[in-house]
This record gives sequence, structure tokens and C-alpha cells, in this order.
Amino acid sequence: MSRGLVLAAVDRCLSVFDSLDDLALTGQVIRDPELDWLAVVSLANKHLVAPALWTTLSRPSLCKFVPQDVRNYLAFLHARNAARNARLRRQCLGIGSTLARAGLRAALLKGAVWLFDGNSPAASDRMMQDIDLAIAPQEFEPAVRALAASGYREASGIYIEVGHFHHAPMVCEGAEAIVEIHRDLSNRIEFLSIPEVIASAREVAPGLLLPESRHRIVHNVIHAQIMNGDFAGGVLNLRNGLDLARLIAGSGPEFDWSALALEAHDRGYFHHLSGAIHATHRILRSRLPLPFADHLWGRLHALRCVQQRKWPRISKVLEILGLLARALAWQRDAYALGLKTRRSLRAQVQVNGRRAQRALAALRSNFSS
Repeated sequence: MSRGLVLAAVDRCLSVFDSLDDLALTGQVIRDPELDWLAVVSLANKHLVAPALWTTLSRPSLCKFVPQDVRNYLAFLHARNAARNARLRRQCLGIGSTLARAGLRAALLKGAVWLFDGNSPAASDRMMQDIDLAIAPQEFEPAVRALAASGYREASGIYIEVGHFHHAPMVCEGAEAIVEIHRDLSNRIEFLSIPEVIASAREVAPGLLLPESRHRIVHNVIHAQIMNGDFAGGVLNLRNGLDLARLIAGSGPEFDWSALALEAHDRGYFHHLSGAIHATHRILRSRLPLPFADHLWGRLHALRCVQQRKWPRISKVLEILGLLARALAWQRDAYALGLKTRRSLRAQVQVNGRRAQRALAALRSNFSS
């Protein structure tokens, strides 16, 4: 009962469907005397969504049901996060100016895009760990040099595999966050390429581009469901899920979901996209676009995510599947070796050899520590 009530409270507070009836139902959940508010805050902190809880709970119709100490904590956290996001935005503007002076441009990725979406509460409540930027292939090295000339340097203590799809994280004295410059969005270039993103993006500041909603949705799914292994593991990361739910909620009537579904089929990520859309629909109440509504595997994936959340010990075991899928993905090593989609005998030997090297390196690291 307690676990289910905590999940219901967090999910309703993060819901992107906020009609009066929905808010009334949220009120019923959070005023339940059995609700463990410490567990609610703990779960939100684990998923980096506590400031987003306050976006909903600060409403007068709901705030009165929240204990005073919880109110104080969430309000404080939201205010501090909003202030940090403002500093992150200024850092992005500085990076954009540096790139623009060199005749370069970068597309904002993941959390950084919300810093330039003033109509969304995510501009204040989205917690960020770093700034991700996408650079056109021919501009990648010049962009790294431009940032280095402005005071950025490679961060120490962070290991990046040779041939990774983004440059080693870069830091700058006095800057708020590290910066990751992507040469590709992932090691699955066939899903979505940076030139595609940049071609349809719009400029929001000198040197900075905001990708269109379609590409933001696709990149969210590639990053969370495929690269992080959440689809294989049956995991719903609430921060990534909330991003997706807000993107879906913000897509207007002109958004062509049928075209996106067809493209996902053609490029091979339809199951991942459908599963993520169904999961956010079930858990965060985002709408279910028609081309995905009757997809059986999407519904089954959402059901799996819902059930696993109720049983964290069992889920922990199943999440290992996601970690294994991430660690053993063919594309992880094939990309670094420049093999693309080739699966010849020679490619098999090269990929498995690199996997063995990574496994040995991990073992040495564990033993040395």
C-alpha cells in the first residue's frame, strides 16, 4: 500500500495533464494520511525531479495539503534550481558567442534545450548535470579549439573511451557545468544524425540552435531507451520520462505523428519510441498519439514498466538486462572502430576483441580500487 501510494503521489504531481478534475484527483492522493512524504521526496530526489514536484504542489489548491517542512524543502530546492538554470543559460549564451565569433553553431541537446523554452516550467524545474551540444561534423574540431581558446579544458578524472561519439567533458574556471560536445548524437547514427538536426533547427541566440520538437522527441528516446538501456531493462527514468511527456504535451495539432511513426519504422526504433510513449502515457498521463495507440508491444512495455516499479527488488534484477544491453551493444564497439553496420567475420573479431579489452579494463579498475 505504502509503495503504491508513494508512486501515485509522485506520478500525479509530475502529470502533464492538469485539468481541474485531474488536480482534484491529485489532491485526494496527497492528502491521504498514510502517505509517506519522506519516501515521496526520496523517490523524486533519486530521479532528479524534486523541483518539478513543487511546480505542481505550489498551486494553492494543493499546497495546503503538503506538510510545512516538505513545502519549505521543495520550495527551496526549486528556487535554487531555477537560479542555477539561469546561470546555465548564461553559460550557454557565452559558449554560443564564442562559437559565433569563430563562424560556428551548435544545437542544444537534452536538458539544455529547456533553458531556452521560456513557456515551459522545465526552464526552472528541470535539473541538469551538464550542457550537451551537437556540432556539425566538419565543425567539430574547430569548435573544440574555439572553446579551448576561451578557457575550457578537458575535465580530469572522467574517462572517455577512444572513438566515443562526444568529446571528453570540458570545464572552465567559474563556469556552472561541464560541457560535452557531440560529434554524433549516439553510436546509432542511422537513427538520427546531427546534420539532420541542425538543418531544421532555429537560432535562439548567436551560435546556438534549438532543435525542432520531432528531433527532441527522437533524441530523448535514443538516449534513454537505447543508449541507457531503459527499454531492455523495463525502466522509466522519471526525469527523461517527464521530458518526453512535456514534449508530447507541447506538440501542437500540426505535429505529424504519422510521419514520425513511419520514419521510426524505417529506421528501426519504432518499438522503442512506442514503448516510451505508452509508458509516459500510463504513468505521467501524456496523450497517446493515434499512430501508436494500438501498438501491442508498446502497451506491453508500458505494463512491464508499471509492474516493475511496484517491486523494486525484482526490478533491480531485471534492470541488469538494460545494463548488459548497453555494455554489449554491437554498435558501441562497431562505432568506435569505424565499422558502421558491417558484420563480416573480420568485424566480428574486431568488435569482440574490443569488448574483451573493455572487460579486462573494468576488472583491473575494480581490483585496483
